[in-house]
Amino acid sequence: MEVGARGYTLRTGNMLYDYTFVGSLGRTYLGAEEWFFNLALIETATDKTVVAQELAFKKREDVYEFFPTLVFTMLANIPLTKDTGVVLLEEPKITPQYWLYAGLRAGSSLRIYSRATADPFLEPDASNWENVNFSIYASFNFWAFLDLQTEVILSNDFAPFRATMIDQNKGQVSIRGTPFIGWSLMVPVMLKASWRGGPVFASALGGVYLNLPLGDMQNDQLGGSFPYAYNVPLGFTVGASVGTKVGPGRIMLDFRWAQDLGPAVKTANGDPLFTRSMVLFGISYELPFFRKKTPEEKAAEKAKQAEAPPPSGGQPAANAAGQIRN
Repeated sequence: MEVGARGYTLRTGNMLYDYTFVGSLGRTYLGAEEWFFNLALIETATDKTVVAQELAFKKREDVYEFFPTLVFTMLANIPLTKDTGVVLLEEPKITPQYWLYAGLRAGSSLRIYSRATADPFLEPDASNWENVNFSIYASFNFWAFLDLQTEVILSNDFAPFRATMIDQNKGQVSIRGTPFIGWSLMVPVMLKASWRGGPVFASALGGVYLNLPLGDMQNDQLGGSFPYAYNVPLGFTVGASVGTKVGPGRIMLDFRWAQDLGPAVKTANGDPLFTRSMVLFGISYELPFFRKKTPEEKAAEKAKQAEAPPPSGGQPAANAAGQIRN
């Protein structure tokens, strides 16, 4: 049997616990048979009685029936402070843990496009903010503070472009042309280390990602649309996020650095187009799924499994003792 309140659970055994229940059962024949039951909660270290109660019952079976209620009531009414003002008992604050967090993210990024060759197709280290990204992600919490997170990020490229032209009067000149425009998927797989302080969540993450072009690249000055790919379709990313609980889930702000390991190239002839570096910013909302059992719940299950069922028809001893520990 287990009875618990304020995070304390009644146990039977011979171990040294912080508090001990001591009870006695007896009867009197003053006019009519009546059973009385005394129960006291003792602080083990000082042998001081914290709280005690005595109840009378018409039938002995009533004692057995109301015993759990009596124990629960005593646990729930233990004084919380000593005379010195030092906290004696506090209800533990347990932060639930979950096996899975899944969410949606939206944001933008600063993209830096470097020329893949000496040909002046692009401005050297040209950059812009004219892009968006959307993602869906899942974070699997297999370890206490370490997650495995994977995502599917839909993003677009808008790469500035300069073409070299020959002017009869000025000779060779560089003019701004139409940008490269294309859509692609980034599929990162990352390890994420998490930390919580009060209502604030923070994490650091890092890993690799796969680049998957969607459709053709568009550039009017280079013939309109043409198929493209990445000669090394991998990249690496590192970042951090911070957030807090809102409703049933968490709202998070994050930023990351991402670097392609190879340039985008024309599929037809392998001509390189550009190599990307990215600083991504986003806001996301994630929900938890599949709650983990707390250490207290696991311990309670083990204790329940270890307890032998009471013998059929057995009678309680005249004096009984139990111990509780937080």
